[in-house]
Amino acid sequence: MDSMKDILIIGAGNFGREVAQLIHDINQDKNQWNILGFIDETPEKHATVINSIPVLGGPEWLDRNSLGSISAVFAIGNPRSKYRLIRRLSKYGLDYPILIHPGALSSSYVSIGFGSIICWGCFLSVDIRIGSHVAINPGCGIGHDAAIMDYSTLYWNVTLSGNVTIQEGCEIGSKAAVIPQRTVGRWSTIGAGAVVVRDIPEFSTAVGVPARPIKYNVFDPDLTAPDPLAPDSSDSDLLVPDSSDSGPSVPVLQDSGPLAPESSDSGPSAPVLQDSGPLVSDSSDSGPSVLGSSVSELLAPKSSDSGPSASESSASD
Repeated sequence: MDSMKDILIIGAGNFGREVAQLIHDINQDKNQWNILGFIDETPEKHATVINSIPVLGGPEWLDRNSLGSISAVFAIGNPRSKYRLIRRLSKYGLDYPILIHPGALSSSYVSIGFGSIICWGCFLSVDIRIGSHVAINPGCGIGHDAAIMDYSTLYWNVTLSGNVTIQEGCEIGSKAAVIPQRTVGRWSTIGAGAVVVRDIPEFSTAVGVPARPIKYNVFDPDLTAPDPLAPDSSDSDLLVPDSSDSGPSVPVLQDSGPLAPESSDSGPSAPVLQDSGPLVSDSSDSGPSVLGSSVSELLAPKSSDSGPSASESSASD
């Protein structure tokens, strides 16, 4: 019998509890993981117990405890917060496994980067590429030839049609939908229930039906610098080979696992991306356009659009 591997859950919030349940469900199928505890930056959570799992402390806990090679998963929804914490902890040489709920259903031609999380009830069609540290919450459907790039988060029941591209660091709210062959630009947010029918510019927040940008965020140079210590997601960390390979290396998953516990998380509140201030505080400053066009030009409604004003729809987290 193979020994279980120790794993830390980075983030003791709502998604952290869901990831703990996901790991429990994986162990019900086959014992693989021993959860050592949560690591969280919130001092009030330190030395507490959440769902029978201890909160060990903040990232400095790793300085005080020499554990050798150890696995960790980043259970953090907000892509910017996740990205910065991944960079902060990169010096510890943590191993980032791929976690897939046994109740997810996938084709044999899906590539998944290290550290990504696929929750219960997701369906992944053929020839899909998922980057590293991507979080896909329960009930999402991913169409053929879609690409979801590093650090992105899809909340509950998101639908991506075929040939959709979600660029780096995007946050897609619950029940949002993207029609075929559309791109959401990097570090952008799509509000809950929005329908993307046109490409969304980078560094923007878009809401409504059809989705329109309502905010552009100050360009953050920290988000453009690649992590020099992170492995290359194009290397051998991928779960499944490229679709040009002759056969699958991962069995098709069956929809038989228990439902992950419901969370109050339903996606980002619009606007959720912030300027260069604190990580979690919102800013009322709309910031300059990052694409060289004025905000007024980009926000001007087109006569072909018949949906409600963008301000009438928002995401909730």
